[in-house]
Amino acid sequence: MSDRDTITFHTNEISEFHMYKLMIGSVIPRPIAWVSTISKGGVLNLAPFSFFTIASRQPPTLMISIGPGVEERKGTEKDTLTNIREAKEFVINMVSRPLGEAMIRSLPT
Repeated sequence: MSDRDTITFHTNEISEFHMYKLMIGSVIPRPIAWVSTISKGGVLNLAPFSFFTIASRQPPTLMISIGPGVEERKGTEKDTLTNIREAKEFVINMVSRPLGEAMIRSLPT
């Protein structure tokens, strides 16, 4: 690898939004899961998450990462996190091929 094949940057010099874009573009293809929760008022929530992965094979464990709201939701907490904290449960749903188009349409733009 030559120097021109290397990109160097300092994370403190990149905005949170641009760091997010860099991160989501770094792992390709990036699997996306729907995380389903229920609010304490019984409202169902289904949200797409690309920040999820395998955390352990024994015990079998999946992990999601829920960051704070960005851009128009900056400074807010995502409904998924609020619901998880209140109900203490959630489901990570793997998307099957027939639901792939619906998954893509559910992603924030």
